Amino acid sequence: MSQSDINTTTMRAWRFGRPGQLEHTLTLDANVPKPAASSLKPQELLVKVSECGLNPADYKLNEMGQVARVVLAYPKTAGMDFGGVVAAVGSQVDDIKVGSSVLGRASPLESPGGLSEYVVVDRSVVAEYAPRIRDPAGLPTAGLTAYQTIAPYVSAGSKIFINSGSGGVGTMCVQIGKILGCHVTTTCSTGKMDLCKELGADVVIDYKTSSVVEKLQGAGLKFDLIVDNVGNNPSNLFSASNDYLKPHAPYFFVGGNLSFSTVTSLLYATLAPAFMGGAKGSFRVFMTKNSQPDLEQLTAWLSDGKLKLIVDKRFSFEEAKSAMEYVKKDSPRGKVIVNVGANQ
Repeated sequence: MSQSDINTTTMRAWRFGRPGQLEHTLTLDANVPKPAASSLKPQELLVKVSECGLNPADYKLNEMGQVARVVLAYPKTAGMDFGGVVAAVGSQVDDIKVGSSVLGRASPLESPGGLSEYVVVDRSVVAEYAPRIRDPAGLPTAGLTAYQTIAPYVSAGSKIFINSGSGGVGTMCVQIGKILGCHVTTTCSTGKMDLCKELGADVVIDYKTSSVVEKLQGAGLKFDLIVDNVGNNPSNLFSASNDYLKPHAPYFFVGGNLSFSTVTSLLYATLAPAFMGGAKGSFRVFMTKNSQPDLEQLTAWLSDGKLKLIVDKRFSFEEAKSAMEYVKKDSPRGKVIVNVGANQ
């Protein structure tokens, strides 16, 4: 850390000032108080952020109106996923040193976000990584989501369906499924089919030219697991799943918005008996959890070359708002990364 970094008492951060659409609420604040090393709790780290990886949840929570007003403390620094260098450690942190390269996930509810020059986080939400790894901030939320929806529920030979295999979470799901020995079926648009095949998907359905449900019904497979990164799109994906999902097998709702019509459809499919059109699968709305062991496993796969970080686009720190809008509107192919500062 340079002498100027040590002496400065403020930092820059992108912050939401109030609930609402990100286009109107996300601004760059150049005078945010910089966390002091002396204020760290025993198990905390101060990280000088080099990059932030963006996720849809980074803006969706703030766009939930009164819910956001209740659960978020404003102003709220945006961004969960970060990569950077440890600038200071709490008194009880003895396994990570100042100067170590770490990646991690700031809690979306409890912590200031990673779209800032410095972030304070608990030791348990980070993992060390080799400095040679590029774009480490692309791993945490997408990797944890994929790992936690797949790893506990499969074994070698399991058949899984990933609805959307080309986004940040989807590219992780496809790869983790293959690492664990699964047969992987996924969907994507025409222009992203080669990517999904390169990542190892056994079957890739082009949702632009085919009916996903009809393709699944005609394949003759009974899946052990479905991870839905889109959000019940097509709208009968869960209600028709008796034809392609094993009874009581998990169906994870990961992405998408829970609109009234979506909730109504899912409730009926979940609660109605099978003879009345109800689904036999186990519908679950998934929430990603911070887990040090899970993050360390993912980082090990990354270091070993088993897992690849697919990056769609990189933005400068000053372009962070445009980067967030890109995530919101353009269905990125993999991850979007904001460069916050140079790697140390």
